[in-house]
Amino acid sequence: MTAPKDDAWKVIETLGHADLVQFLNMTENVEITRLIYQDRIKICEETDRRILFLLNTCREYLIKINKPTDPAMFSRNLNSIEAEKKKSHDLLFDAIESEVRDCESFVCTQRETIDEIKSNIDKLQDYLEVIKFINSMAGSLGGARPAVASGDAESNPAAEQMMDNTLKFVAGTIKMDEMERMKRMLFRITRGKALTHFNSFMQDEVEKVAYLVIFSGAGGNQDRVQKICDSFLGQRFEVPDMGGLNNILKETEIKINKSRSLYETSVGQLKDYLYEMNNSSSTH
Repeated sequence: MTAPKDDAWKVIETLGHADLVQFLNMTENVEITRLIYQDRIKICEETDRRILFLLNTCREYLIKINKPTDPAMFSRNLNSIEAEKKKSHDLLFDAIESEVRDCESFVCTQRETIDEIKSNIDKLQDYLEVIKFINSMAGSLGGARPAVASGDAESNPAAEQMMDNTLKFVAGTIKMDEMERMKRMLFRITRGKALTHFNSFMQDEVEKVAYLVIFSGAGGNQDRVQKICDSFLGQRFEVPDMGGLNNILKETEIKINKSRSLYETSVGQLKDYLYEMNNSSSTH
């Protein structure tokens, strides 16, 4: 007579706890890809990866992980989860796998949102440092201003030629240790006809510099200078109208404050979710 499926599970579990079970490989001559349980093992491995990801995220955000104090408590927790989900023992893993997958999906989406907000804050902070630097340099530039393209430059070759011969400004940010290399490359490419100014600042414990390059647009210098600036890891920004720098500073600071508030809210939501997930698992 065959025992009911749930009773069979209990017998196996009891024997396992008593160290009375020995597993023998009855399919050693069968390719692993043809084993009937191979797909199930892959699901188990993927679920294990997801659980590790969630645990590491908890550690990253300093969420205390509540573990069962002993095997008996773990067994009671498992029975409690089984009863709550109203699943038989052999279907319990499917329910857990589905829940873990949903948890990972939410956490991944939330983290992507947080990373995107943080990247936007960093870019805004870079822009703020650049505008501050240009504003501080305005008095020492002797009235120099970047040329502004006229609306008919494309249809008027003479106007386009005149634009090429006027001053051009390029500004942005790079890491401090790249400053000297940028300075040398700009000097060579413009044959010494570029003035390069730098101002250092700290961002997330990284030393960076805001740069301002002033050069003549003659001979295609603008494209060459921009390509050199873009070859460095950092940000390059269009230099705005010099007369409106103070307003731009205020607007940028407002944007940074709003983005920081959104960032803190998003991080708080993720932490609340991790706390709830952890507390829910520890009470079973």
